[in-house]
Amino acid sequence: MKHKTLKTLLVAGIILAWMLSFAACTDAKTSAETTKATKHEASPSETEAQKLQAQLAQLERELSDVKAERDTLQTRLQECEGKLTQTQSDLAEANAALEELADTAVTMEELTAEYKCYKNVISQEEVRKTLFGQPISEERSGEYRIGIETAIDGDFHAKLTVYQAQGGKYVEVFSCDAVVGKNGPGKQSEGDTKTPLGTWTVGEAYGIKEDPGSLLPYTQVTDDMYWCATGSNGKKYNTLIYKSDDPDNDYSEDEHLADYTVPYAYLLDLGYNASCAPYAGNAIFLHCWKGPDYPTGGCVGVSEESMIKILQTITPGTSVTIY
Repeated sequence: MKHKTLKTLLVAGIILAWMLSFAACTDAKTSAETTKATKHEASPSETEAQKLQAQLAQLERELSDVKAERDTLQTRLQECEGKLTQTQSDLAEANAALEELADTAVTMEELTAEYKCYKNVISQEEVRKTLFGQPISEERSGEYRIGIETAIDGDFHAKLTVYQAQGGKYVEVFSCDAVVGKNGPGKQSEGDTKTPLGTWTVGEAYGIKEDPGSLLPYTQVTDDMYWCATGSNGKKYNTLIYKSDDPDNDYSEDEHLADYTVPYAYLLDLGYNASCAPYAGNAIFLHCWKGPDYPTGGCVGVSEESMIKILQTITPGTSVTIY
């Protein structure tokens, strides 16, 4: 009995030991699997890092977009700066053109008045107010202008007035009686003995007598000097020529200045037909008259005393208007 009981206990111990061993192996396997699963499960800190990396990637994409937009804006800015530079250049050219127009002696209003006067659209009184009565730029102070008012009925008597720009307007310096062409004003062609209407810039002064103190360039007339009146001589027509330059030329149609001792004691080129257009008229001068009742062949005549005063007063660049 005792041996049976021991055998039973021994078997029971073996069985218990096996069960304990099996349980231990099972726990070890479970623990290993648990540990392995734990290794593959992200910790909270790793999840936060992943989120931050995702945000960083998004910010980098946004930054790239901002840089691209900045580059586009810089390109547009450069284009605008280029256009601004061109606009400033254009503006500078426009201002220069405006200044040049402002410096022009004859304004558009003056030209319009002269044209209307030539076409007999407005009266001489209106012309006088337009040319000499309107405000002018202060920058023109000191300049002179000559106005020669002719008779509208074709008479050869006229009036010459010298003006000076002072304080933004023209002020009369002096005036004198004058005579014009035999057939009055309104020259159309060479030889019609009419005095041309219009505005020109005076040229140089000449005279058989010595320089009276002219403020304009003055040349004393010699026997060698002619004024070209030959229309076929297109290059020299309406200019001063010297016989000594071409002794063999025929000067019979040209004006020998020294022959006109009274009228050409002093004379001033009025600047008419400066382009030297053949047969348009030549030798249109302001010169000394033979007397108040003697018309000219198309020039303007004043007394010798007045002629000297004019030469001693006006300066280069003076414009003259015959109306």
